[in-house]
Amino acid sequence: MSKFRNKIKSYSLVIYWGIMFIVTAVMLFLILPGEPTFKYEYQKGFPWRHDNLVAPFDFAILKTAQTLESEETEQLKTIIPYFESDPVIYKESLKKLNTDLLNFINSSGITAADIIVDTLEIRLKQIYQNGILQRSLESYPELTNKTEIKKRVGNSVTKIGLEKLYSEKSAYNSFNEILQSLI
Repeated sequence: MSKFRNKIKSYSLVIYWGIMFIVTAVMLFLILPGEPTFKYEYQKGFPWRHDNLVAPFDFAILKTAQTLESEETEQLKTIIPYFESDPVIYKESLKKLNTDLLNFINSSGITAADIIVDTLEIRLKQIYQNGILQRSLESYPELTNKTEIKKRVGNSVTKIGLEKLYSEKSAYNSFNEILQSLI
């Protein structure tokens, strides 16, 4: 037993420095920060899906208000606006069309009912696929000098020319023309 104690005493300095090294390494690991991670997901060409991203610190922008405004208007000219399409509205409109047409056909006694219903469903689908804006194109200032928009349906984005878009009024008129020509 005394040989063991003597060996431990002779290596006590080495053991002391080994324990100090391990304690220091553990303390440094706990004190120093880890690699920062970016907690948001984004994809190039898709709209930002999260709340506004704000820097955790203030920084100065050394530009005049006029310069900032001119740069903003210049950037707005190059941006293609996004519009979101809601497929639920199409499904509701299709259900309403089917019930209204069946009621009308049953009351009027039209013979080619299936052809009329199919044609109107196809036309309604075309109108909704192109896109319907709530107002006319001229009433959207972000669409001035633009030739196309980006339409988002779920997670997919497609480009659509402005000439294909309908306002609510023009969609109604287009659908009504088809309806009048069939009946």
